[in-house]
Amino acid sequence: MFLVQWEGLCKSYATAAPVRDVTLRLRPGEVLVVMGPSGSGKSTLLRVMACLEAADCGAIRFHDQEIASIRSDRALAYRRRIGFAFQDFGLWPHRSAVGNVEEALRVVKRMDRHSSRARALQCLRRARIDHRAHAMPETLSGGEAQRVALARALAVGPELLFLDEITSALDPEQVAGVIDLMTDLVADRTTTVVIVTHHVEFARRVATRIVFYLDGCVHEEADSPAVLDEPKTPAFAEFLGALERVR
Repeated sequence: MFLVQWEGLCKSYATAAPVRDVTLRLRPGEVLVVMGPSGSGKSTLLRVMACLEAADCGAIRFHDQEIASIRSDRALAYRRRIGFAFQDFGLWPHRSAVGNVEEALRVVKRMDRHSSRARALQCLRRARIDHRAHAMPETLSGGEAQRVALARALAVGPELLFLDEITSALDPEQVAGVIDLMTDLVADRTTTVVIVTHHVEFARRVATRIVFYLDGCVHEEADSPAVLDEPKTPAFAEFLGALERVR
């Protein structure tokens, strides 16, 4: 039984086609890691999969119900049951750390002020950033901002969580902390996760399945992180080799 199915997704612009006939399916509790070179369309793929951007063709099925339009009631219900952490954190600059998490709870879950504050603080503690609950985004380090973004994404209790290059803007020490946190968060397999990352060790630690994404297509797919040691295609091997050389 699949939690979500993406069938034949396509998305193109005037000068690029970042998503070309992509089909992926996830069972509850799986952690799908999407890897690929910069510019291959991974972030656009995530936004289309999350119904944040409309596909040109294809279908999304969630709990075996098809989402026909990005503006439909089913699409709205789908977005209320997912979490999304962006590469650039995406924090609202006029709200504190706890205010960012509270706002998500009020908008998505329609919680009252008292309940949303209690839940927000609980999530900041889970993300190990509650000591900065009242800090404004401009005063947070990259690692702290990413933890707040993760707390906000997790606060709504998502069935499906999307993480877009959450370590790319961080220094090595901050990367290690966020990876440790995410490893703990996905360990119980209660949330299904889709992660875009260039970080091989992160992929190795959390993935139940890995996709190599190239030129808008799924170029290679494997049900084990062991593929990181023995990729099946020359393109994936070359990509992993390039990552190793810049470490």
